[in-house]
Amino acid sequence: MNVNELSFKIEEHDLIPGSLHIVHSLRPSWKLENVNVKRLYEAGCGSKLYAIFKNGLAYEYVKGKVLDTASCRSEKVYPHVAEQLAKFHTVPLKINEGTSILWDKMRLFLSLKPSKFLQEEQQERFLKKVLPKNELEREISLMEGILSKLGSPIVFCHNDLLLANILYDAQGCAVSFIDFEYAGPNYMAFDIANHFNEFAGVDTVDYSLYPSDEFQIEWLKVYLRYYKSLKYSSENISIAHEEVTILCKHVNLFSLASHFFWALWALVQATQSTIDFDFLGYAIVRFDEYFSKKKLLLVHC
Repeated sequence: MNVNELSFKIEEHDLIPGSLHIVHSLRPSWKLENVNVKRLYEAGCGSKLYAIFKNGLAYEYVKGKVLDTASCRSEKVYPHVAEQLAKFHTVPLKINEGTSILWDKMRLFLSLKPSKFLQEEQQERFLKKVLPKNELEREISLMEGILSKLGSPIVFCHNDLLLANILYDAQGCAVSFIDFEYAGPNYMAFDIANHFNEFAGVDTVDYSLYPSDEFQIEWLKVYLRYYKSLKYSSENISIAHEEVTILCKHVNLFSLASHFFWALWALVQATQSTIDFDFLGYAIVRFDEYFSKKKLLLVHC
């Protein structure tokens, strides 16, 4: 795929010249064969990519409204999400993508875990609520030892399917995913679990909103039927009850890994991000949910 590389920067306080430069540069080459996004666009999972420049990229506008904790479980919406994720998971993996990125990413975040906060109140919460690095590493090893043996397929995953990264176009009855920063090979069950965890929201987290067993079963039926129809190029697909049950079990186990992953991520953000958000508090919420559900893991030891 040919993508235009433009040798200039768009200045934050002087947007117009740079924007006009992009449009002028793009206009001669707006042909379909030149704007396919590698892997994702070809698989029907991403926007058309128009150009890459020094500090950003230009891509097709995606219509839709971001999901919230109500719309994510709507019968008009969730089947489209399930099918779009199934499509995402059929994106071919490269030869060197046969293993999950999950454990290495977790350990990378752990290596960046802050040791101290400047604000006294934050430091007190940190010491009281967050385990030392060596104990967190033991939890990662516990999860890796159990979850990696479940046999969940390694597929191309979004890995960050929070509600704000899903757009629903009501007029076209279509769902699109955005923000592929963390996309890569991972366990199928992790990607689904990560999405289900996000039903609780972000700004105000409420895990009573985690989808019920009944909802999960219906969601997974849609997902499996579409995934298998794409994988085997057939519409005559049957889904065994046991197949759905096993995937549901794996998803709920991997939900713990999702909590731990984003708790570690949030700890790193707590000292590095300039966004006005209580990342430490969010990390603590995710850690608390992990430890409250840890018994699910222990029964598999």
